[in-house]
Amino acid sequence: YFPLIKSFSDINFNPSYSNDIQNLKLISFPILSLTINALFYKFFGSYSFLILQILCVFLFLITFIKIFSLIGFSKTSSILFSIILFILPQLIIDLTYLKFGFIEKISLNFQTFYSLRMPRPLLSNLFFFAFLFFLLKFYLSKDNQLKNIYIATLIMGFTMHAFFYFFIFQVFLITIIYLVKFKTTIFEFLKKNFKKHLYFII
Repeated sequence: YFPLIKSFSDINFNPSYSNDIQNLKLISFPILSLTINALFYKFFGSYSFLILQILCVFLFLITFIKIFSLIGFSKTSSILFSIILFILPQLIIDLTYLKFGFIEKISLNFQTFYSLRMPRPLLSNLFFFAFLFFLLKFYLSKDNQLKNIYIATLIMGFTMHAFFYFFIFQVFLITIIYLVKFKTTIFEFLKKNFKKHLYFII
């Protein structure tokens, strides 16, 4: 991804990396998924990778602290569980050296939960975790604050470019949350807030 990030930071959206072929028009690549990396590289150069890693780890911890707090954990427990979630994938990978079959199977399913590999899952998974936070916030709210859904749908837009499979999961998840939260009154709620939901879809 580094050559693309460098090119995008120079506002070059058709890099050929060839002296013979220059005009490629626009390459078919999801530019939006590398926008954050390109902006950081433009301002901080090679240090941007280190800065982004530190920033993303901080955002990961903050997001999960908020999620745990939202579902009723104490502040201390939220911090502790968030740190455990961050180190758990690497811990499971390290335990695979023991050659236990069940640990290897767990590792295969959990090693992509979060790591510092750029841009996935360093940034793409952060979008997904933030989406879960705002969706959970909407689900638990008694006054059905649609601003949380607005933020969630914006995050879905970024996720669609960052990691399409997460986007599909988000669509199904937001549908399930609506069905569970509103049950028989779902059509009434959608009709009442039709214009807002049209904005969300757009």
